[in-house]
Amino acid sequence: MNFPFEKFIKTLPASIADNYKPVVWIYSKTDVRVAFSYIITHLKRTYITYQYTSLESTDVDRLKLDQLLYTTFLGSSHLYSIMCVGDKGSHELLQERLNKYSGPHCIVIYSTDPLNLSDAMTDNIQYIEIPEFIDFNGCVDLLPVICSNKEHQKNAHYIATQLFKRSKKWPLETICALAYYAPLFDINSPSAVAMANYFAQLYGFQHSLFLLSQQFFSGKIPLFLSLWKEHSQIYPEQFWISFWSDQIWRAFFYLNYLKQGQHTQAKKIAFRLPFSFIERDWRLWDHIALQKLHTQLYQLDSKAKQGATYMALETLLLDGLLSIV
Repeated sequence: MNFPFEKFIKTLPASIADNYKPVVWIYSKTDVRVAFSYIITHLKRTYITYQYTSLESTDVDRLKLDQLLYTTFLGSSHLYSIMCVGDKGSHELLQERLNKYSGPHCIVIYSTDPLNLSDAMTDNIQYIEIPEFIDFNGCVDLLPVICSNKEHQKNAHYIATQLFKRSKKWPLETICALAYYAPLFDINSPSAVAMANYFAQLYGFQHSLFLLSQQFFSGKIPLFLSLWKEHSQIYPEQFWISFWSDQIWRAFFYLNYLKQGQHTQAKKIAFRLPFSFIERDWRLWDHIALQKLHTQLYQLDSKAKQGATYMALETLLLDGLLSIV
């Protein structure tokens, strides 16, 4: 049975301390590592009875995992957080070793793969699914987690109020970005409303860029063209050439690193790529097609200085999509 994310966030750290289970498994369909890092930071700040160690799933093999789980120093408990993003092998190992784990440590897992939770596992595993989008009430509950300073919480709340006037729900990662801006914001400034609206416009467009890239790499031509028509005129052609060059370049090296078995390097280069590409859509592409597309973008960059049009860029992207259909 899932533990509601809203209740989990609202009652941290009591949601772990009072409903103690040695394993907290946090799952999200999309990559929300920033949100997870804030949850862990909040736990470290408010739940100080534990020592803390952060790990990547690629650093933990069967032997090391067993050593971590069952070794204590003078009987003291430890808080371990393990990040498991797009790593099915480690996901299966963690599920196998933790499904009957009873302590003495607290293990917090973040995984992009769901947990097959049987009735026998519910006694020791607290399973939380993080939503991709949250509403205003969820945002208010999240603010103490991402902002430890009370004044910063007030600033973030003010920005969020303007943000949710534009849309009833926002991506969780956008809400986490409030933590970056809150220390710089002054709700008593004459320009406070303008700055809050600027944030809403900026991150609203960033989310649109994410969706645009997602539809492109998924090969969904009608959806991509619809979004492209809506957003292509917002920024100049030079911006779009730079944006797509970066996306294609990262996708090219992501594929190469995966084929070479360099999963750590693949994770690093995957930053800013849509999660759907990292998880599954990379299989639609080959590195030769991506290399060709990046070369064409480089050539278009030169032509743009001589008066190339959006239609040239649109045609280039469409040709790239048709190559995988």
